[in-house]
Amino acid sequence: MRDTPFELTFEIDRAISGRPLARLEKALNAVQLVRGRTVLLSIEAHGSDCVSAAHDSIDVLRSAGVQPLRLVEDLVTRSEIARRSGVTPQAVGLWGRGERHADRVWPEPYHLLGTELWLWSEVLDVLPGLGIELDDLPGPSRLEIQIIGGALANSVVSAAV
Repeated sequence: MRDTPFELTFEIDRAISGRPLARLEKALNAVQLVRGRTVLLSIEAHGSDCVSAAHDSIDVLRSAGVQPLRLVEDLVTRSEIARRSGVTPQAVGLWGRGERHADRVWPEPYHLLGTELWLWSEVLDVLPGLGIELDDLPGPSRLEIQIIGGALANSVVSAAV
C-alpha cells in the first residue's frame, strides 16, 4: 500500500505549547492557530487513504494529551481559489459557469449561505485538468469528512458515557 500524505485540520480542546507541541510539529508537521477560544491544529497525516491517515493521526494527538473535537473543512471562496491557484477571480467564475474549460466538471459548492464556498480538496482535484499543478496536499472528500467526523463524535459520546 502507498503511504500518501493528507492535510487535515482539527479543532482541538486547548492550546498546546512546549514539548507536546514540539513533538507534534515533528511527528505530524503540525501548525497551531489560536483565534480567541478556538484552537486549530493543521497536520500532515500519512496513510493508505485519508480516513486511515486521520484515525492514525487522531491516535497520535490523543497520546500527546490533545483531544481533537472536530475536523475543520478547508472551505474557499472564489477569490481564495484564485489566490491559491494564481489566476483571477474572473477565471474561476468562468470555470464555475462552464464558460471556459466546459469539458471539465467544476465541483458543486459545498456551502451556499451568503456566498458560495467550495471544498478545497474538490477544487484541487479539478485544477490539473485546467493546466494548473499545485503542490498542495489533498484533503478529505465530503464523504471522508463525514466518516472522520462521525468517528470523532462517537469517541466523544463514548467518553462521556
